[in-house]
Amino acid sequence: MAVLNADDPRSWRELARMHGVVLGCLPPGEGPATPAEFRLCLRLRLRDWVPLDWSLVAPELGDLAVLVGDGGAGLALSDEAFDVGQEYVQALFDDTGGFDGGREWLPSWAWQTAEQVERTTFRGLAEGDQAGYVAGRRMLIEVAAATEEALLEEYLRRGAARLDAYEPIPDDRVVIRGDARWWWPCPECGYPMLVDHLSVRCPYRQHRQRFLIASDGRGNAPVLFNAPRPPKARRAERVWCVRWGVWRHITVPGRSEVPLLAWLDDLDGVEVVWWQGMDAVDLAVTFADGSVWTGDVKDIANIDAVVARPPRADFVLLPRWRSALIPALRDHLPAGRYTVCTIEQFKRRVKERVDALRAVGAPAGTR
Repeated sequence: MAVLNADDPRSWRELARMHGVVLGCLPPGEGPATPAEFRLCLRLRLRDWVPLDWSLVAPELGDLAVLVGDGGAGLALSDEAFDVGQEYVQALFDDTGGFDGGREWLPSWAWQTAEQVERTTFRGLAEGDQAGYVAGRRMLIEVAAATEEALLEEYLRRGAARLDAYEPIPDDRVVIRGDARWWWPCPECGYPMLVDHLSVRCPYRQHRQRFLIASDGRGNAPVLFNAPRPPKARRAERVWCVRWGVWRHITVPGRSEVPLLAWLDDLDGVEVVWWQGMDAVDLAVTFADGSVWTGDVKDIANIDAVVARPPRADFVLLPRWRSALIPALRDHLPAGRYTVCTIEQFKRRVKERVDALRAVGAPAGTR
């Protein structure tokens, strides 16, 4: 995604505005002196040029470079910067999925992809009944990429409605060997990994193991190494993957949601509804005594969007790699309204309650 054309005056005007905003957040005399110097700084790690106490900031933010490329026509927004930017602008969405005042001043890249997810994919899923919603959403989470034939089979097997959520695999996810095109699925989410010269990686920061590509000039299938069991190359012809916005806002968080929901499904003593009310809450657990716990899983890098629109659920659940955000969420969400914990802590609480109800002989209201 090219973001700065040195020959386009509009690019420099936007860059100058960005430069002014950044300087306004820094102490006097700190930071790059000119827009041109600012542009060069954007290719460096933030910790290398922004005068902050980085011990108080998440390490991945300090290591983030906003732009990548050669400094010419190939200069582009980094996947990491795009990812973080998307999370911050989510706080500007209203409850209908539209932008709450941000469209007038945010650059189009900041809202187009997210709006596509909110308005097209989620609303398309919600056009059917609850069972159809669950089937469609699970497919977008569990089948991030596949051949056209495999996708059709999945739609039929799952009973999911067909959505405009898939696109041909992008060229930057493909390696060419001879006449063949190859790609690799991320071991964590199944999304095609980004090819970066002689290595591949998933663009999501928590899936960031980098695999090296073994050079082979004979036209054979390329091989990854530097890991015990690296993914094998797959042919890219007629392969489709979920669109970037679908992957980032549905597939990635869903990789934390689905294992938890499946675990609850298998647990004796509770009944669970997946994405109750077509995602009013991520899960609703009914215990043997009729009591209900509701939960929302939040795989977030910052708390702004959650605080701006507090969940409807009783439990706010974070993957273990987001556990550092728990104190801040407890401080900023309405006091006494929520229980904020990790997914593993929630599972222990559920199991303890099931065992306690069983010990006192609670009425049999579940399987």
